[in-house]
Formats: sequence, C-alpha cells, structure tokens
Amino acid sequence: MSRLPNSNDAPKLTDNPYGGDELMDDIALLLNDMAKRCTTCKRVVRKKYLKERNEFNYCPDCISK
Repeated sequence: MSRLPNSNDAPKLTDNPYGGDELMDDIALLLNDMAKRCTTCKRVVRKKYLKERNEFNYCPDCISK
C-alpha cells in the first residue's frame, strides 16, 4: 500500500540535493550560517552551491530558469 507523506514524516534527503544531509539538517545549516534560502523556491541551499544575481540568492535549479 502506498500513502502520501504527512507533516509528521521525516523529510527525505533526496528532496533537496543542495541542503542538509544525515549529519546536519536544514535548520542546523541555517543556524550555523552555512546555508541560506533560495529567493525563488525558498529551499535551503549550502553556500558552496548558492548563486547570486542582483544581490539575491538562488539555488542552481532556479538560476537556470
């Protein structure tokens, strides 16, 4: 049987390849200033993947649009 995930389910690591992993989740990355949110899709993106355009931060998926 399949079911849709609800808000109590843990997020899957494959949902965001640029954010948290099994050692640090998205909130820990934000609190430790190791990541920022994408301006367009609001995903947490590690600083090494972050792209800036006109003082706004974008993830690699949104910068290519």
